[in-house]
Amino acid sequence: MASLPPSIGKKFYLIQGYEIWDGPEMEVIQTWKLPLNKIVISKWLWNIANEMKETAALIPFGLNQDEFGIDQLPVNRQISVVGMLYHCMEVKGTEDGLRALYYVKEQKPELQVRLFGVFAPPKLPSWISYDQLPSRKRLRELYNECQIFLAPSHSEGLSFTTLESMLCGASLVATNIGGHIDYALDRKTALLAPPKNPIALSECVIQLLNQPELRLKLASEGEKIAAEFTLESAGLKLEQLLLKSITSNGP
Repeated sequence: MASLPPSIGKKFYLIQGYEIWDGPEMEVIQTWKLPLNKIVISKWLWNIANEMKETAALIPFGLNQDEFGIDQLPVNRQISVVGMLYHCMEVKGTEDGLRALYYVKEQKPELQVRLFGVFAPPKLPSWISYDQLPSRKRLRELYNECQIFLAPSHSEGLSFTTLESMLCGASLVATNIGGHIDYALDRKTALLAPPKNPIALSECVIQLLNQPELRLKLASEGEKIAAEFTLESAGLKLEQLLLKSITSNGP
C-alpha cells in the first residue's frame, strides 16, 4: 500500500496492537515507519509510536452502549462468579487465567466460572461453564452474572470484552499491561497483577471475593470509565481526522 501512487488517495494504517508474537519484531517496526497516516487505538500504542518518532492519531474504539449495561446490580450478585474469555492464542493468557481460577477454587469452593469464546470448548470441570459463540444478548447475560471479570492477557491493543464486562457491572482483575492502562487503574477501577503470574491473579480475585466493599467500588468506577468509550466519540474523531487529511499534503 505504501508504494502505491498518490492518485489512489490518502493512505491510513490502523494499528490495533504491537503484534510481535508471531513474527520478527523488526518487521513490525518497519511497518510502523512506512509513510502512512497511522491510527492507534490506545495510549500505550501511541507511546510506542512516539518513541519511534512517528506521528499517530489516538482514536480508542467505541462500544455500543445500548448493547451492554447493568441489568443486575453488582450489590445483588451474591454468588461468587468469575467470567473470562477463552482463547487459543498464547498471548491471550487463557492458561494463566485457568490456573488462577483453579487456585481460587481451592480456597473458595463455592466459586463458579463462566467462560465464552469462538473456539471449541476444552474439557472442563462442572463448576466451569462454557458458551461457544454466544449472542450479544447472551453475552450481556453472562457479564451480568459475574461478580468479577478476569483479563489475563500478556498483550492487548484495547480489549472489547474487558470493557463490555465493566459496562455490565463486573469488577475487573487484569494483567498490568499496556493495553489495559486506558481503563484499568489499580485499586480505582481494577486490581492489577503482573502478566504470566497465575498466583498473583488468583490473589486479586480472592481479595475481591473477600472484600465486597472494594469489589463494589471497582464495579462502580469501572462502569463509569467504560461508559466513556462510545461509538459517537470514536466516529467523530475518525471523521475529523479524515476531513483534516483532505487539506493536508501528507501520505
